[in-house]
Amino acid sequence: MERSQRRLRDCPGFLRVWTASTVSGSGTYVTTLAIQVLVVLTLHEGAAGVGWSIRRAGFVVGAPTGGFLGDTIGYRSMLWAASGGFLVVAATLGLSRFRSARFTEALSAQS
Repeated sequence: MERSQRRLRDCPGFLRVWTASTVSGSGTYVTTLAIQVLVVLTLHEGAAGVGWSIRRAGFVVGAPTGGFLGDTIGYRSMLWAASGGFLVVAATLGLSRFRSARFTEALSAQS
């Protein structure tokens, strides 16, 4: 019994999926590096500035993602999931050994 073997690149959608995945993966690394270079060289900030910019970039990505999930699975379910996630993260941070760390101390030491 001989099975017909098709090469993966002969499948109609493979090239589009592979290209999209490659561009997306490359863009992730380039954007991360570009944000750090922009903050350090152009804005003349240090590590704290890089941290703040990455935090803000998380908001830019997280807000549309949360809105999409809220529309998809329902706002009430999303609110419960977000509240549960917040509870887990807050408890983890509250019980960690870094709970007494202060970000303002790092900023004043850098100036």
